[in-house]
Amino acid sequence: MSHELTMLRGYKRMRKLYNIYAKEARVRAVKSHTDLTAQGGTMGQIEGICAILRLRDACSLFCKAVADGLTVIDNEFRKLLTHAYILRIPADVLVLRYGISRSALYRKLQQARRQFKRALINLGFDEYWLANNYADYFIANRNS
Repeated sequence: MSHELTMLRGYKRMRKLYNIYAKEARVRAVKSHTDLTAQGGTMGQIEGICAILRLRDACSLFCKAVADGLTVIDNEFRKLLTHAYILRIPADVLVLRYGISRSALYRKLQQARRQFKRALINLGFDEYWLANNYADYFIANRNS
């Protein structure tokens, strides 16, 4: 799968994970003073919270990359990509919504993805960036 498609399809999940990690970090920080059995004591608690915050920040950066890429492209393409890949509206519904044929929809999606990919690359979010920062995440979680 191409990196722009991976990013579009992964956006919603990374947004959810961001919220989960942020909430978990807050909960651990608030409860840290009552946990007397934490491995590593206070430093262990701090390291655990910092690890969660790093995961949260990685999710945030991923979402920012997608948002920045979408911001740069044409408004028509932005809406189409958002509807098709992030909101996952079925093709039949998109055909009716846009008043175009199915083949025209797929052509427009191809053009939109091409423009989005160029925007990501120009912003520094290329295939190497994705592989270096998120390959383990997407490979490890491919089936889930």
